[in-house]
Amino acid sequence: MLGPMGRGVRMLAVAAVVLSSCSGNGQDRETASTTASTEPELDSCGLLSEQEVSEATGSEVTGADTADDGRRCEYTFEDGLDGVSLSVTPENGAELFEQAQELFPEATSEISGLGDAAYWDSQLQSVNVLADDTTFSIAVQLIPVDPASEQMATTMARAVLGRL
Repeated sequence: MLGPMGRGVRMLAVAAVVLSSCSGNGQDRETASTTASTEPELDSCGLLSEQEVSEATGSEVTGADTADDGRRCEYTFEDGLDGVSLSVTPENGAELFEQAQELFPEATSEISGLGDAAYWDSQLQSVNVLADDTTFSIAVQLIPVDPASEQMATTMARAVLGRL
């Protein structure tokens, strides 16, 4: 198991994969800005309700905030330390899903019957799901780590899949 420093390095590596998948795709600036202004912003918080997070975790959610142009939703709990994070990548999902899983395969275990493919990441305490070309992850951030985190995240992932 990784300590806080190792977990931070791992999160940076996963973030690098995510960011590299979002880099230029051959569009010139004019086309990219036109496309960005006509495409609706993703609302990740609309994919999973505060009530669903509360029911899955057994903790009352006190707020949900979007970040990253709507691609991430952070659900906070009353204690201010614990929470749940939903991150959605609606394009190039298959490639991103594979790259993230290959970074640290020893920390992942496959979950069958969830989306097109799914795995549990024991170091990041997250369920990662591929559905068509969209990938999303639900991280359960509890202190101390709860052995039921995988089941909590899987329950929430099923709700998200019903709305994609």
